[in-house]
Amino acid sequence: MKTEMTLRELSDEFGKDKKIRVLCEDENTIVFTFGKNQKPLSEGYSFEMGM
Repeated sequence: MKTEMTLRELSDEFGKDKKIRVLCEDENTIVFTFGKNQKPLSEGYSFEMGM
């Protein structure tokens, strides 16, 4: 998957304080990763058990 965004678009979408990990870079390209925070299951779902 390849996506192109400006730094401003990245900031708007993911937050300006989001931390990234730079995997490699050269004069024209930077490859990085980041983790998305997801809601814990208990916040978004409820489960019932019965016998």
